[in-house]
Amino acid sequence: MTEPGPEVRTSLQGERAAVQTPTDGPAWSPARRDRRARLAAAASRDLAELYETAIDLLGDPDRPARMLLLGHCMREIINRLPKILNPELPDPSGRTQALEHLAAAWRAAGLGVRIVGSEESTQAPDVSVPRAVAAAIETVVAEFELGQGANYAKGSFLVQGVVPPDPVGAARNPDPSVQAFLDSKRFFMRHTHAGDEDRQPPPEEEIQDRVSHFEQVLDARLGDWWAVQADVRDLVTRANERLPQTGGGRPASAPAEGKGDSGD
Repeated sequence: MTEPGPEVRTSLQGERAAVQTPTDGPAWSPARRDRRARLAAAASRDLAELYETAIDLLGDPDRPARMLLLGHCMREIINRLPKILNPELPDPSGRTQALEHLAAAWRAAGLGVRIVGSEESTQAPDVSVPRAVAAAIETVVAEFELGQGANYAKGSFLVQGVVPPDPVGAARNPDPSVQAFLDSKRFFMRHTHAGDEDRQPPPEEEIQDRVSHFEQVLDARLGDWWAVQADVRDLVTRANERLPQTGGGRPASAPAEGKGDSGD
């Protein structure tokens, strides 16, 4: 038996094999097919395929590990797309390095030994912190805030098309539309790791609404990109139409200075 080519996907449902062409499942629509094409053109094939997988999962509520897989797909698209469309977005913070530096300064100062058991006493004396440790703590706090700001900047760019001049300050007082989008992002991130205990999936209506919310934001950004590309193609076409052509189909050379039509 010949294996199906990459143009088809086989999904096993019990003992019956149903062959579907890509983007042809129950959750697909013309708008979603167009959105997938735009993702592939404006971002990357990887993100387009992640979106395809997410929509396939959306249309198959009985798929094993559905929410884990859907959460991973949505998280990757939301995290990667802003930087692809706008490379100037702030980078994630150096929180890990800051924590490593704090751990080294903390141990070097011997603070761990001095505070063991102190939390059990309401009369425990204060512990003085060396300047190097205090500086390391400040760095951790600052890097955490930078990370929050970078995350907010991504959300702001996707939702509003702009990056706030002070992402850290904006993250402390977020715009409601950006905050709502970041809430949807956290919704999916909560389902990217298997739990120790069985978890009930969210209500199906909420899953559909969260994906729809993301798609509305996606359309705004990809629509802008698509319009820009169309404008560029239109400008190039018009410019080429204005250029005089030689017999070989190439633009005619401009006349040398002083030898052209004087306009008289």
